[in-house]
Amino acid sequence: MLHQILISRAMIKSSIRTRLFKIASLLITAIAFFSFIFWQVEKPHHPDGLSYLDSIQTIAIFTISGFDADPPNTLVGWISAIISLILGIVLVGAFTAEIASIFVESRMKEHSAVKSVDFSNHLLFCGTLSDVDNFFNQIFHPDHGNTGINIVFLIPEKPTPQIEKYLSNSKFKYRVKYIIGSPLDQDDLISAKAHKAKNAFIFTNRFAENQNEQDAQTILMALAIEAFNKDIDTFVQLLQSKNRQHLEAAGADNIVCIDELTRNLAAFTCLNPGLSNVVENLLNSSSSNIKGNIPEWKEEENDGADQEIYRVKVGDSFIGKTFSETATHIFNQFNLTTIAQEKPLDDEEYKFSVNPGNDWKIEKDDSLFIIADDLSDAKKITNYSNSISDISLEEINYSTNNKISEWKGKI
Repeated sequence: MLHQILISRAMIKSSIRTRLFKIASLLITAIAFFSFIFWQVEKPHHPDGLSYLDSIQTIAIFTISGFDADPPNTLVGWISAIISLILGIVLVGAFTAEIASIFVESRMKEHSAVKSVDFSNHLLFCGTLSDVDNFFNQIFHPDHGNTGINIVFLIPEKPTPQIEKYLSNSKFKYRVKYIIGSPLDQDDLISAKAHKAKNAFIFTNRFAENQNEQDAQTILMALAIEAFNKDIDTFVQLLQSKNRQHLEAAGADNIVCIDELTRNLAAFTCLNPGLSNVVENLLNSSSSNIKGNIPEWKEEENDGADQEIYRVKVGDSFIGKTFSETATHIFNQFNLTTIAQEKPLDDEEYKFSVNPGNDWKIEKDDSLFIIADDLSDAKKITNYSNSISDISLEEINYSTNNKISEWKGKI
């Protein structure tokens, strides 16, 4: 709360310097100028003398209040007084309006939301963000390196205290912006620079009472964003998988159905106990710094928990090799596990396969999905430039068995 008060005070001071100062300076300059004219033409008509300070007092009273303290005796004096009165009505009114607007803005500006952003190639987030801390921890985790990601939230409600905590944090304040608005409003999409955004993520409200209504609202947001920017990649959450067809028709690029994901994971965990822990570790960025006096199995468990899945471009050295040959070499060379391959069909479409074996060969611009400690480890594959000899199936089996034997007794 104290931090927000200090921010509000700083904004008020800034507004005074930029707007009120200009109006006050113009008002003072006008009074001084017309007072000088009034003094020059009126002093011959004052036997007792008329000082410049007396002229300033007369014009200032006439300008601000319209009260005729010392009526002019000349035509030029009357003209100076009348012009100063007109300027006074305009400038004093503007001065009062600016003060009022600053107080109104300071009352409304109890959060760090902005009216527009100046980002490009950024990520746009809409909908309901339920776990704010986990979101920021995952997006900006050190394992991902300095990705230079900029984020814009476009949400109808003002920032929650949890989001406000990050918006006012010096680590995020220049990379994360919050706009109070709706993706259904084109003006708000323009303010959020949705036409320049790289990806749009639409989160659903997992605790909505009416799931169909919530999915309908999510689909409308996806439709609005896709219609506004056809080049943007949309990632959308749905509560019910039966509504997937509507999103596919809307042109959404990536769809996650929470009920389907939860149901399938629960079923496979029943058949394969521990699977849910494996999936959670692979999809959760963490860094275990606990070393020393802990059991060996616990240390190995922590090392495994630090592993995540990364998508990286394949290096030129692997071009022409099968997926099995590539995975074996990566495992031997870097001790990293390759689980899937992605091939671009065009600028928007991709072909994807988990463990395609010898059926797929590596081609230029292909990507691999790697299990690694962090992004820097995974990118070693992209930067690898050594030549790779052909690997036979027997060598693949031998290498794999040899690696497995190193781990016997450790599990």
